[in-house]
Amino acid sequence: YRAFLMSLSEPCSPNKSCDLIDDKWLAVSSCVELSDQKVDERTDALVIARLSSAVRKKRAIEIFLAENEGTLDDHVENLRTFARSTGGLIDDDIRRIVWPVLARHLYKYEHEGSGEQEIDELTDEDLNTHKEWNQVQLDVHRTLARFPPNIEKDERDDLQNQLTPLIVKLISARRDFNYYQGLHDVFLTLLLVVGQDSAEDIGRHLIREGVFHDYLAMSLDQGVCKQLELIYVILSRVDPAIEAIFREVQLGPIFALSWPLTWFSHSLHSYNQIVRVFDSFVASDPLLPIYFSAACILYRRSEIMTTEREMPFLHKLLGTLPKNLPIDSLVSDALYLAKLIPPLLLKGKYLTAYRETAPPTSNIAPVVSSISRYAIQAVFVAGAMSAAAVTYFLSRS
Repeated sequence: YRAFLMSLSEPCSPNKSCDLIDDKWLAVSSCVELSDQKVDERTDALVIARLSSAVRKKRAIEIFLAENEGTLDDHVENLRTFARSTGGLIDDDIRRIVWPVLARHLYKYEHEGSGEQEIDELTDEDLNTHKEWNQVQLDVHRTLARFPPNIEKDERDDLQNQLTPLIVKLISARRDFNYYQGLHDVFLTLLLVVGQDSAEDIGRHLIREGVFHDYLAMSLDQGVCKQLELIYVILSRVDPAIEAIFREVQLGPIFALSWPLTWFSHSLHSYNQIVRVFDSFVASDPLLPIYFSAACILYRRSEIMTTEREMPFLHKLLGTLPKNLPIDSLVSDALYLAKLIPPLLLKGKYLTAYRETAPPTSNIAPVVSSISRYAIQAVFVAGAMSAAAVTYFLSRS
């Protein structure tokens, strides 16, 4: 343990961000009581402080949960504060208790999709013959890389066997719901954290009352494309230079397509990063993933400004998120942006003003509308293609 802490305390350099510590201190803090450890004096004081902070927060949450057991639905704002603040909910034991409560009290989302009525729950036999079963199963079989590295094969197989019927059961609740590739990443995260029963309960709330309703009920260009445009509205107000570059090279927001659709579960590189953003998303306005997307772009400002000013190069750069993103800082930035530019204004007069002064690039809607809901994976990997390949892909779209 001391050796591990020492590895965290190495001085940071321009090529090694101090934010590398983030995932490690969160992982360690859930199982270490620092008061019972004799830590070498050489161990970096900052690491100790951060570990101590995480331990203190975990204890505070546990005490709060114990004192309010059975009445947590009356304390949603407290739970939201825990989930959004530094470190989020710290570990999965807490998430298993808090996420279902937060899901029952999602921020109100005005659906734009149709008013289709829910249908009776399907039997197991009906699920196996559902029109989406084969596609979901294909995607589930591709989820191997998404599992934590220490998970046993038998457990992984069990989870994969639970995932397909879970997804099909939830999307079969309405006739107008259509599965899209990437939804399996969201539900895999739920399954890994809270287990099958709670994952179904949380998932039901997310697709009935949450933003996923419109992703399932509407076409990509009618649903997620409108939200992607809001990223550009935010950029135009907080960093006009970046937005101007994107508009100059006609960079549509296709590089960010998977971000809101999967709540970043397909794009972030570690389990701890993913569950940390889920903490904040389930506790916040449904547009927080859009603000978080803008925060990710703003964080990479220096890279954007030094990249060759052509669409394929910028698309490639932004299409793949760095491994060592400072997630807590970006969540904080996203929450600040949401206060600075409230969702109602963002979707209202700010969007109108943006369209009047800087209409969205013409290639956004055509490209999105030409992408199959079952082939979004092709766009997910576009950021890793060569610049020429990206140009070819978009030109054929």
